[in-house]
Amino acid sequence: MISCAKSDLPKPRYTIKGRVFYNYPSKPLINQPITITFTSGTMNTYQSIDLGSPKTDDSGYFSITYNEIDLSNRSNVDIHIFSQFLQIDGIPINQNVNKNFFIPTIGTLQIYLYTKKPLETNHDTLFFGYFDAGSHLIMDTITKTVNGLWKTTKPPVGGYTRFYGRGSKDLAFDAQGYPTQNAHHVDVTITGDPVIDKMTINY
Repeated sequence: MISCAKSDLPKPRYTIKGRVFYNYPSKPLINQPITITFTSGTMNTYQSIDLGSPKTDDSGYFSITYNEIDLSNRSNVDIHIFSQFLQIDGIPINQNVNKNFFIPTIGTLQIYLYTKKPLETNHDTLFFGYFDAGSHLIMDTITKTVNGLWKTTKPPVGGYTRFYGRGSKDLAFDAQGYPTQNAHHVDVTITGDPVIDKMTINY
């Protein structure tokens, strides 16, 4: 009889496969190379291992198989999918994965307004402004008191600063319509559909 040491046994193999979509959920990422990478550690202990570079097919499907990764003495481990269009993190390690991957470019933002001092009709105005994807200033004018959900918007994915103010004492504008005075600012990150992000303004 011949015995094999544990280290001589072939390592288990795992497969990551699925279909990649962007512009959630309608458009598959077709005929595009992607790179699948394992990373661990931080700063001086950082390590990156390329697990392969498959290409999506005419319908956005891909598949890759890799040898089991030794996770002993490792921290901050993750598997990522990269391409020029996307980055997907948090893929399970040493597991078979078969799922749809979504790379949204548009998100959903619910905006909530709350106040303890109601707007006075024909006197008070709440201005709420932001820049769109083309860097155009969008300004909403609110003349009626709102407490609760005010509006739902569909902004691009990313981090944004929204600004607001009650009347000219809080928010004044130059000749081009840009805010120049005392605007209150609030930051928000748009995660992307199907996640619904929320922001609250206490005005």
